[in-house]
Amino acid sequence: MNVLIIGCGKLGTRLATGLTRSGHDVSIIDNDATRFEMLPDDFNGLSIMGNPIDQDVLQSAGIEGCDCVVCVTDEDNVNIMAAQIAREIFGVGKVLARILDPVRAKLYEESGIDTICPTALASHAVYAYLFPDEQAENQIFHLGASSAELISLPCEKFMRGMKIREIERERQMLLIGSLSEKSRFVSAFGRSEIPDDAKTLIFMNMIH
Repeated sequence: MNVLIIGCGKLGTRLATGLTRSGHDVSIIDNDATRFEMLPDDFNGLSIMGNPIDQDVLQSAGIEGCDCVVCVTDEDNVNIMAAQIAREIFGVGKVLARILDPVRAKLYEESGIDTICPTALASHAVYAYLFPDEQAENQIFHLGASSAELISLPCEKFMRGMKIREIERERQMLLIGSLSEKSRFVSAFGRSEIPDDAKTLIFMNMIH
């Protein structure tokens, strides 16, 4: 798959790294060139410095030939504008925008833009931890055109310090975070290993 990532922060860096190591073609855009220093030495994708809502910059990153655009900058407005440009001007089939504000995320989803909201994910994760025996529908939420369920599992001692990609491969689910003994939520985005104080792991399982 040919993927264009907008934003080379912690999440963008992790996505770019994981996708390239899985054999996908990746381009990443950021308006701050120093952020590309977070990319590992084995990253073999294309990094472009520039305004992610500038059509010339998007074209130089290969948006016209990509299969998917993922917008994960730290600014909701930039992510939405980049997603709209990718979908409406360049006709990209799969476009996803990270939106921190749950209310705005829901509004944009209703307008046809697929979004992912870390704030909502964290909220659902805490709920899944506090009420693990609740019925499944209480832990199901919409993610763009699909739905997903959050599954909380106890973190065994041998799992602490384990590589996140290893446990994701073993469980066949995406790890979105963990909860410590003191109920502190730690997002898995931007991390490579499970925290040493993790008590509960929160996975996301897609429902098609």
